[in-house]
Amino acid sequence: MDDGLDGMTWLRLPGMLCTSEVFTAVDPWLEVGECRDLDLSGRSLAEAARDLLLEVERIPGPVGAIGLSLGAIVTMAAAAQAPDALAAMVLVSTNARSSRADQRAAWHASAQRVEAGRFDQVVEDHAATMWAPERATAPRVDHAAAMAEAVGADRYLDQLAVQHSRSDLRAALQVVSAPTLVVAGEQDLLCQVERHEEIAAALPAATLRVLPGLGHLLTIEDPIGAATTINAWWRETAHVAASPPLKTPAPTTRRA
Repeated sequence: MDDGLDGMTWLRLPGMLCTSEVFTAVDPWLEVGECRDLDLSGRSLAEAARDLLLEVERIPGPVGAIGLSLGAIVTMAAAAQAPDALAAMVLVSTNARSSRADQRAAWHASAQRVEAGRFDQVVEDHAATMWAPERATAPRVDHAAAMAEAVGADRYLDQLAVQHSRSDLRAALQVVSAPTLVVAGEQDLLCQVERHEEIAAALPAATLRVLPGLGHLLTIEDPIGAATTINAWWRETAHVAASPPLKTPAPTTRRA
């Protein structure tokens, strides 16, 4: 990983039942500066966002956040709580809306299966949805399952509690001026492109990139493509994000 274009430190938050592998997969090609991988924490979205902001406070200089799926939701919630805390954001495979009734019912059923000792069934169902349909090969499904097993049943239940507590963040994002890259996989089965368009429309300084043919775990499906997308945006953005005090850039929401 390159030293980056300035002194930015990036905190990275993975998705539910994901490990830092969703980010380390891109590291050989990523050129944004120092990255530190965090685990999802807390049992509510507010707690998880607070924990991220506490990590930000411990780091001197500008801090950005890269989140995938639930990790991106936590990142957005942190930015909504403290709009000036993050100098930049990268939001991957995510959704700013509140949880739906059918989602909450499915999560409740998953929690019941875990409590009945059937975490392996939850993992099996989860792993198949992480990829674009044409890319869901057996090795990839096994990879997602291995990450889920590494996270474990107890942490999964905590993550479900965070999911249950989600609120609609779109209105709150309108006051977050940090330059933000929103990255969607065209074939994401969980977070459709439209959800990313909503996020990009809400943020005053967002750039939207839709990666053709990729699914939810696009950083693993195509790590070079994901890194190239982030690098190109960061080369255009670093001078804004690293300028103290943080400047508010003009709206540049785009779709590629």
